[in-house]
Amino acid sequence: MYILPVKYPPITSFTKHANILSIISTNDNYLDWFLSNYIQLWYRHDMKIMDFYMPALKDNCPLLYTQRINRDFVNTSINKDTVEFFIDSIKTGYYISVVLDEYYIPPSRSYNKRHHPHETLIYGFDTEKETFNVADFYMNRKYQYETISFNELRNSYSAVTDSMDYLGAIYFHKIGNSNNYTFNINLVHVMTRHYLKGENSSKFFSKYETAKTNGWEFGYNIYPYIFEHIKLLENNEKANVRMLHVLQDHKKCMEMRIKFLLEKSYIKNHAYDFINLSSNLTRKALILRNLGIKNNIKCSKKIIQEMKETLKDIQLMEKELLINLSTEIDKVIQ
Repeated sequence: MYILPVKYPPITSFTKHANILSIISTNDNYLDWFLSNYIQLWYRHDMKIMDFYMPALKDNCPLLYTQRINRDFVNTSINKDTVEFFIDSIKTGYYISVVLDEYYIPPSRSYNKRHHPHETLIYGFDTEKETFNVADFYMNRKYQYETISFNELRNSYSAVTDSMDYLGAIYFHKIGNSNNYTFNINLVHVMTRHYLKGENSSKFFSKYETAKTNGWEFGYNIYPYIFEHIKLLENNEKANVRMLHVLQDHKKCMEMRIKFLLEKSYIKNHAYDFINLSSNLTRKALILRNLGIKNNIKCSKKIIQEMKETLKDIQLMEKELLINLSTEIDKVIQ
C-alpha cells in the first residue's frame, strides 16, 4: 500500500479546485497562496456557468511541481501497462489528474448507466487488493475519496478518446516547497478592487490566457445573472445548485481570508465587525444554496421569494464588507 497525503479541500464546487487543494492543503503554509487568490469570480453567459477566476491553475500553482503528458504519448511511447505506469508515478511522489470514463467507476452516479468523461485524482494504490485511491464527485454529487480496482482503472482510462479528454493531457503533480510563496497583500488588494468594480481580470493575466471578451461577467457584476436565474425558477426550472455552491464557497473563502488578515494584523480596526459580517455572509450563502436544493425537490413560490431576499442581503452585505476591507488594506500598503 502506498498513499500520498490528501486533505479535504475548502472548495468543493468544481473538481479542478478540489483536486489541487486536496493536495496542497496537507501543508498549513498553503494558506499564504490560497488566501492571496480565490477572490475573483466570473460568469459565462452562453453556458450559464459561474466559477472562481484562477487562470491556468493546473499549470501554475507555485506550491506544486507539475508535468503534463499527452495521452497519446503515454499510450504509444511508454512501454508499460497503464496501471503499472500510474503505480510507478505515485511511488515517485506524483499525484495524477486524468480524465476517466465514469461508466466504469462503481462509486460514480454514471456507473453502468452512461459514458461520462470526468477528471479524477489518483493518489495511492494497494497492490495486494489491486486498487487505486481516487477522488472525485461521486454519489450525492459530493467530493469523496474512494477506491477502484486496477481493472476498473484500465477500462475507464482506455474508454476515453482524444475528443473526450477535455483536459488535453494527463497532469502529474508533486508537492513543492510551500515556503517559496508568501502572502501577497498587494494581490489581495488589486483583486478585491477588481471584484468590487466588476473588472475583467483576464485582461491583466494575458501571460496565462487570452483575455475574455463578450459574454463574460466578473466580480460584483455577476449578481444580476444570479437574480435572473432565481426568477426562472418561477417557471418550474431547476435551480443551478452548483452556481449557488460556488457562491457559498466564495463567501467561505472570504471569511477565512478576513480571519487570516486579522491574525496577521493587516486589519487593525473594527475586528468584531469584520468577523461578524463575514460569518453572516457565509451563513446566508449556505442558506441560499440549501433553499435551492429544497426548491428542486418541490417548487415553492415562498422558497423562491426567500431566495431572492437572501441573495439581496448577500449582495449588500458583501459590498459593505469589501469596501471596508479595501479601506483597511489601503492603510497597510501605503
